[in-house]
Amino acid sequence: MKKLTILFALIISCSGIQAQVVGDAAPDFTLDLLGGGSFKLSDQKGKVVSLFLFGNACPHCKTNGPNTETDIYSVYKNYVDFVAIGGDTWDGNSSAVESFRTDTNITYPLGLKAGSLESLFSSTYDRLIIIDKEGIIRYKSDQNVTKAEAARASQVISEYLGDSQVLSIPAQEDSISVVLFPNPAIESLTIQSELLLTMDATLRVYNMTGRCTQTNQTIKNSESQVTISIQDQPIGVNIIELTFEDHSKIRKLFVKN
Repeated sequence: MKKLTILFALIISCSGIQAQVVGDAAPDFTLDLLGGGSFKLSDQKGKVVSLFLFGNACPHCKTNGPNTETDIYSVYKNYVDFVAIGGDTWDGNSSAVESFRTDTNITYPLGLKAGSLESLFSSTYDRLIIIDKEGIIRYKSDQNVTKAEAARASQVISEYLGDSQVLSIPAQEDSISVVLFPNPAIESLTIQSELLLTMDATLRVYNMTGRCTQTNQTIKNSESQVTISIQDQPIGVNIIELTFEDHSKIRKLFVKN
């Protein structure tokens, strides 16, 4: 048995097959994108990459795909050093992948004919792979991308983004649908909106460097206002972001004294 094991290891070694594990350099790949253009991994050096492997007609991929949009892409999409990409490992045509996008409401780029990525990364569909700014694999999910799995991947992304800056977080001061008070505030801030009576919302707080300091606090549609602690926010201008269940988003400035 020992001789057979050694022989098998030699065959794997000679064939050039190498399982990709956390800590390895990610193999380079290029994907044609749905809607045109292409994505080349080696062009992403200096960015943290979230790679979602999916099958275009896979039922649990359709169920879990939205987790990659709301819990990962929506959280980090404004960061300069972050990029998300999906790859259809079932090698469907453009219509099949477009249907997948419609079913999951994914807005980040989706790659076509990505079947080779399963063997390239020693993985399968409905999996997340996180690659750091140096091109090193930092996370590989070994189970379907549930909310819990997306949360684990999100923690890794946050760690390797470090002090990355956001592209922009415009304050929609012309919007009257959300009111903040008191403003300036010292220890707590109340957020009031009639929209909260009809839709759940996800609350995030950013400082002016673009660093997300509070995230994924879900506000249920039971009352028109909610009060949050801002004791840990830096003194000065900060940003409240509300993302509603219809994917609309409102951002407002407030001042911490």
